[in-house]
Amino acid sequence: MWFKGMVLCLALGLGLAVGAWADDDFAGVWSVKQDFQGRERLSTLTIGEDSGTWTNRRGVSQLSDLKTTDGKLTFSRTLSRRGQEFTIECEATLVEGELVGKMVTQMGDREFTAICLTTNPDFLGEWDIEMDLQGRQLQAKLGITVADGSLAGTWSSERRGDSTVDNVAIKDDALTFSRTIERQGEEFTIDYEAKLVDGKLSGRAVTSRGDLPFTGTAVTQEAEGEEGGEAAAMVKTMDADGDGKVSEEEVSEELKQYFSMLDANADGGLDSAEMQTVVDYARQQGQQ
Repeated sequence: MWFKGMVLCLALGLGLAVGAWADDDFAGVWSVKQDFQGRERLSTLTIGEDSGTWTNRRGVSQLSDLKTTDGKLTFSRTLSRRGQEFTIECEATLVEGELVGKMVTQMGDREFTAICLTTNPDFLGEWDIEMDLQGRQLQAKLGITVADGSLAGTWSSERRGDSTVDNVAIKDDALTFSRTIERQGEEFTIDYEAKLVDGKLSGRAVTSRGDLPFTGTAVTQEAEGEEGGEAAAMVKTMDADGDGKVSEEEVSEELKQYFSMLDANADGGLDSAEMQTVVDYARQQGQQ
């Protein structure tokens, strides 16, 4: 589910097809840290069954030549800068549950480390929530993302507005998080837990008055057949600062040269309507 919003990045030339099957020990979403000229850089590495992506402030790129040999993970990243393409070769091993590796570049080797945020990325994304409250159906939206190298979440409803969720964790086959809300001048915490059943969330909210069952349907799955669904998914994937638009700093190097043309209203950010141009172009290329 989570990868569907990234499919168009492949069509636009952000990466190459992926080869070998990834070892289960390396599968998951990893928070990558690297030191670049004395500054810490954060990226997100996602390793699936037979695919992978690298996400940072420049956008999303597909991995190529992804494979594991004798306990070592290797893959390549192809980037474009100033009209020239170059490849970064990466390798990593597991050391006490963390990835320890290096990137081989034209400017020399760069070391990096990574911690696993989750082995199950299917929980990431936006969900339409329906909760049964004593016979009444309550609706809300739940968003589970990776932010600043850790799992994060948001909860929004017409009744209480937008709020962040705490203690987000994805372990094995379960998602857990908590919300602190205020009622009549008092704060109290609601704990949530959910599992995936046939592609949907099935869970419960644990309150002082008892457990409340809820279900969740992935928003991106519903939107795929609708106009603007893929464009909205691209915006969400590339929007690193979460302001609802993709700035020039957040797009890939391939898109930077077209940014001013795509930014029809010249507000410095691409919304889903403007990103639709990219989607339409990718579809045309795929039909040729």
